[in-house]
Amino acid sequence: MKFLTGKTFKIKSCPICGFTNNVFHSLSKKNLYSEKISKILNVNENKMLSKIYNVKCKKCSLIYKNFWFKPKIIKILFKKEIPLHPKGMDIFEKKKFEKKYFLNEFNNLIKFHKNNKEKINKSKRVMGSIISAIDSNSKTLKSCKKILNKDNEDYKKKKFQKNILKISNLIKKPKRFSRFVGYNDRILWNYLMKITNFKIYGEVGCPSWGMLKIAKRNKKKIFFYDRKENNFWNEKILIKKSRLKKREIVYSLDRKKNSLFGIIEYLDHLVRPLNFLNEVAYSNDSFFILTEDPTKNNLPIQHFTGFQHTTFFHIAKKINKLLILNNKILKSKNMILAIFKKN
Repeated sequence: MKFLTGKTFKIKSCPICGFTNNVFHSLSKKNLYSEKISKILNVNENKMLSKIYNVKCKKCSLIYKNFWFKPKIIKILFKKEIPLHPKGMDIFEKKKFEKKYFLNEFNNLIKFHKNNKEKINKSKRVMGSIISAIDSNSKTLKSCKKILNKDNEDYKKKKFQKNILKISNLIKKPKRFSRFVGYNDRILWNYLMKITNFKIYGEVGCPSWGMLKIAKRNKKKIFFYDRKENNFWNEKILIKKSRLKKREIVYSLDRKKNSLFGIIEYLDHLVRPLNFLNEVAYSNDSFFILTEDPTKNNLPIQHFTGFQHTTFFHIAKKINKLLILNNKILKSKNMILAIFKKN
């Protein structure tokens, strides 16, 4: 891998259990991040994705990258190329989930992006994200999403164009847990209230995407952990948009009684996840992790790790916590909810 020398480093052991034996798991699919990273590295995108892939630990089943990017590369990606969390921003941009916006993006795809691969991919991604958020079981949604994911020009066919018009009429209210809604969900919140007993609620990750609002409405004392992390977006603007008060923002974790801490779509970005989990376990009575199920969703290039049930059991043993797993609440999104409580 001479073409990546000085830009990546080899991961020699599992970031959770330290075991050195692993097996090939999967290749990451093309997305916005693979497009940007390949440009930063000045390498062919397909070649990069064939060399930096996902492996599975033979002991704890953690899925992680065989190589990872050096801090200077990550810094360019998250501080310059994609400085804001796209999904977090979509919470505040309701116009993006409208028929007019969807059809306008489709027109861009057909008429204006003839020879611009980057713009073509962007329009495909935007349309795909809207389709994924539509609250419908229509087979047309799946077939059109499949075409948009292909690296060809099937989207120019008349049948596809007719289906896009049909889909535009289904754009009404975004479904639960989609990128235009996030996790500010009453059913999820009630479940956490039932499982854990807490007076203080905190989160890390994207401040606009979680349950800080619903916690506040339920008279809980809240805090957001504005943690320094290279492999994550700059959250300053989203903190401001979320209207968090200065006293509700912390820059380190102190020990708190009767507290529940949420790690929402964040852990898979960390190179040293166990260090962070030890910090969280020490500081809070209970905490939960919301993360994509890597056995059902492709682990993308920007995610360093993917956590399975077996991995969470290993973590619970290491940090001496009781583990409760739930796949049902977020089944539609193929997410895992892992709750850690005092033994």
